Amino acid sequence: MNMTTENTANKLYWQSDLYPDGRVEVQLTLATYADNDNLYVGLICPCETVEDGWEPFTDLTINQFSLPPFHAYVDSRDYNKGAHEFLMRYGIAVPNTELPEWNGFKLFSFNRKKLQELAPEYYKVIAAKLPPEAGKPEIVEYKQREYPARTIKDTYGIYIVSVPELEKALLDGMAQSDTEAQELHESICHYLTREDLNYLTDEEIMEGINCGVEQGCTITTIIK
Repeated sequence: MNMTTENTANKLYWQSDLYPDGRVEVQLTLATYADNDNLYVGLICPCETVEDGWEPFTDLTINQFSLPPFHAYVDSRDYNKGAHEFLMRYGIAVPNTELPEWNGFKLFSFNRKKLQELAPEYYKVIAAKLPPEAGKPEIVEYKQREYPARTIKDTYGIYIVSVPELEKALLDGMAQSDTEAQELHESICHYLTREDLNYLTDEEIMEGINCGVEQGCTITTIIK
């Protein structure tokens, strides 16, 4: 299988005596395992038979148990000898000591920002399957009250989702001919409980939106 890539900034090298220069250029690939959405990390290398092409080089991770986001067991056997050093040298991942090894495989915690930097196109795909990163929440403000919100992106546009408390407030405002409430209500694509807003993945939320659970529209900014 051949792969092509335009990510020339992803300059990584796998050290090995099997190559004339003692190393080979590689790039990260990211995915999730189908059965449990665990993180998959692999490497691709330049293809000798296709100009500007890339082909699979090795799988760095193995799939076992359901793990927290951005955690994976790393395969350092045989051809993968040096995988631990490679991941740590480039700041991609560090050993995790909170959970035990499994059959000799060490668990690693992967650097979310580093994965995004080194494999941006692949990262977009896996990010949709992961819960949102903890941080400053997005906010929609109405009548001097703040409501939690979240921005969801896919190939068709950008959507805002918020909580039922905001929906009720907007419906009450619309009943009193409040134009601000009308405009805000039209901009919100979907309403979720606070728990779902915080923990559902983008992909899961988009499934609800695409099933027509709530009518909405596409917008490109969120009100702070």
